[in-house]
Amino acid sequence: MDPADHPPLRLQPLDDTDRSQVERLLQTPRLRRRVLFSGLHQLHPIDWSPQRRTFVIREGDEIVGTVELRQEEDEPETWELSVVIEQRERVLDGARCALAGLFFAFEVMDAEAVWFWAPRENRPVRRVAEKLGFVKLHPLLVPGGKPADVFELERRTWQTHTIPHLAAYLGAPVEITDNTTLWRGESQGFFAVEPGDRSR
Repeated sequence: MDPADHPPLRLQPLDDTDRSQVERLLQTPRLRRRVLFSGLHQLHPIDWSPQRRTFVIREGDEIVGTVELRQEEDEPETWELSVVIEQRERVLDGARCALAGLFFAFEVMDAEAVWFWAPRENRPVRRVAEKLGFVKLHPLLVPGGKPADVFELERRTWQTHTIPHLAAYLGAPVEITDNTTLWRGESQGFFAVEPGDRSR
């Protein structure tokens, strides 16, 4: 099926009415954040606050995951990005959602840097990160988990390297809103969409 035949993925702020459904989704075995000890899993925190922005990913009316930005306490211009999404029929849906999160961090929240961690064995995520200009910083010790690495993207690299590569990942559109403004990401980039204008 052509990607254009699907409704665009939309990221919108976590709402109290979504909370129980999102928590159930994030507790499914494949989407659990990480194992702390045998039988004990880290709860994936969700919130919409100045320091933590949890976006719910919707496809039509269905919630399929989350994108989260968490502000660093000691470096408030730096944000951690995490993407949790169900298995998708379309490839690159996770990358599209990550790009929407990066757009929001750099262009709306004025971030200077965004970082994430990924298990060392997750080669697809690492390949996408390298293509988007992320730099591997250092290994991360994940309790009860497999070896992982930290990757970071700086604002300058987002502007000079990542933005020109958006077309490779936005063959199918993705939308993100803060409930005030709606932006649509397409191969040409992210654009604010005027109310009632869905032609883009």
